[in-house]
Amino acid sequence: MVNSQISVAGMETSPTIGKPPISPPATSPESPLPVVAMTFTQAAAYCSGCHATNATNAAAKEKLVGTENITTWVNNKDAIVSAVDSDLMPPSPLSEPSKASFLKFARDPRQ
Repeated sequence: MVNSQISVAGMETSPTIGKPPISPPATSPESPLPVVAMTFTQAAAYCSGCHATNATNAAAKEKLVGTENITTWVNNKDAIVSAVDSDLMPPSPLSEPSKASFLKFARDPRQ
């Protein structure tokens, strides 16, 4: 062989393959993982210490009581979503993934 590279119309080819070199695929930004809603039991665990019917926190129960019942979640979903979305509740802030999962459940507790 005289030349290890052959130029064809501005493209270099390999004489053994005869095709232009293949570029690696363009990388795309990582797409976020889909948010999976918490279960009722998981979400209620964040609230029942203060807002369950048998809780002893009178101030919390003034705002919302009965979080051990799904009906409470359905009837108060806007208030629950607002409190969690604005980081008022729970008292110990949720991580962003947990918050997203909690809010997905709270926005549609019947799922």
